Amino acid sequence: MKRFRRVALAAVLLAALFGLCVAEAATAADRSPYPTGEQIVTDYESVVGERAIVGGTVTATGSTPSLRTTHGPAAEIIHVRGVDQELRRGSIVHVLGRLEPGQAVAAERIVIVSPSAGAETYKWAVSGLAVAGFLFLFFRYWRVDLRAFTVEVRDRG
Repeated sequence: MKRFRRVALAAVLLAALFGLCVAEAATAADRSPYPTGEQIVTDYESVVGERAIVGGTVTATGSTPSLRTTHGPAAEIIHVRGVDQELRRGSIVHVLGRLEPGQAVAAERIVIVSPSAGAETYKWAVSGLAVAGFLFLFFRYWRVDLRAFTVEVRDRG
């Protein structure tokens, strides 16, 4: 009976977590003060004049850099005005600013998420190594007993 309770508790907790994730995804756009990525990419003219956070990959540099922002299969090139820092081609950035006519945003703040295309690969590689290291140490010191549905300390004899 103990095993049934554990499985039932795990199922209830997973169902609650799933429900919270669905609820958050369904209401996120309503709670945000900014236009969604979908609105910016598919219906840009309807959001001109609003403050927005635009994220994307830098495609052109110079006095007015451009970034490519996507939503699903759709993409849009947005020009960034008022840049006060050096942006490198291929870097991933988030720009907070007011959307202007002609697919442009007047930048108030720019956050560089990944300074280059290689930085994104590096982040994934380091995260993968961390997960592998965790799993190695976990299974070295702990043992999973599937019959009892428990995790026990490994015998070090």
